Amino acid sequence: MLNPHICVASFVRRQRWRVLSTGTTTKRGPYLIQPWLVIGDMIFALETADRIWKYQPDATIDLLCTEVQIQIVADHPRMYQIALPRSFIPTPSSDGTEMRILPIPKDFYEQSEHMTQIRLEYAALLPEYETIFIEDPKNFALLFGKRQNYTHNSLRNFEIQAIVEKLSLLPLPMLKDIPKYIRTRVLVDDYFAVQPSLRNDRAEPVPLFLARHRVANAERRVAQLKEQAEKPDGLLLLVGADTSSSVTRPPAELLVSGIARALHHNPRIVVGILPGYTCPEAHEQVYKELEALYGRQIQYVVETALQPEHLLDTTALIDQADIFITGDTGLMHLAATQKITPERDMSSIQPRNNTAIITLWGGTRPGYWGYPKLTTILGEGNALQRQMYPGIRKYGWIHKKANYFGHIKPFDIAKAILEAQSKIH
Repeated sequence: MLNPHICVASFVRRQRWRVLSTGTTTKRGPYLIQPWLVIGDMIFALETADRIWKYQPDATIDLLCTEVQIQIVADHPRMYQIALPRSFIPTPSSDGTEMRILPIPKDFYEQSEHMTQIRLEYAALLPEYETIFIEDPKNFALLFGKRQNYTHNSLRNFEIQAIVEKLSLLPLPMLKDIPKYIRTRVLVDDYFAVQPSLRNDRAEPVPLFLARHRVANAERRVAQLKEQAEKPDGLLLLVGADTSSSVTRPPAELLVSGIARALHHNPRIVVGILPGYTCPEAHEQVYKELEALYGRQIQYVVETALQPEHLLDTTALIDQADIFITGDTGLMHLAATQKITPERDMSSIQPRNNTAIITLWGGTRPGYWGYPKLTTILGEGNALQRQMYPGIRKYGWIHKKANYFGHIKPFDIAKAILEAQSKIH
């Protein structure tokens, strides 16, 4: 049974350190960041790392993540991947600039004797870290041993608001939602006791490194898609139709109907259906139904069938598109980042960072998981979004047949697409 005093004691032990105006600190690290297992939460882990480096540039940071999540930091100039030997003890690197990756086997969380032994090897490392930034403290303690003595900060501490809204016996005004990427910055700022004058960048997009060759390849692929559609001067609309949960996956019928309305009003639009990562069937259905109506104007975006598309290659392609429409999915989080190249020279091959992003929201709360200032949000206001389940924790929701997207109409999607294309010069 999980010891209920562990998480409380961890916060009691957390010490406050004074940060000078130069951003220096008496904390030394190393630090461990453990995001949840999905693509989107890796963006928040990346933001945590970048925020730590802002105040402690020489910090060594380790990321405990899956093989898929590792792709997101593949082009990061500070990252290198390490295998975990039995006797590995984390120590700062010679120049103190690395982001080290501790890869998790795909069956890491299974309750097998072999995986239990591997988790114990990881658990032996925990006391060596100054602080562990944890997505879910209870699950972390359960996996790595309840007797571990480590200091942590929870990246999921904003659930308190949903609990207050749910349990209050009196009518409450809607509490203001603060996006998680901003709350992540607040958490790290508070951890380093940053002065208010240094906290003026919280609403900026999360930075994401893209190698220049990915950007160049994406430019080529966008031109190729338009040529194949016989609309070389057309606008490219990319569609991300799949998510890992029915709570966040827009119905194929809704996407098809909304996009078809937009194409009827503007035949210059070329539609690219992105490959699926978690539910490929959703992409297949959207492609087949739209292709039956509009032929070559609908393109299925797959560069090679031999292996899955690398997440950063897909991100670069979205960056080169004119419009991107998606649900609450990992690709949404990647699309909303500020793409930058790690190379120093000022080449003409650079990310565009001006794709119009349209997001469709079913059961999860856009004010928390979304990017209100960076995207167009459709579907805010579903009553399910104000609940802990599925608004905050979609994976604990068991009513699979709920009508999550019934409040969004095809007209809403078509209108958002046409408004976005009208602003493209």
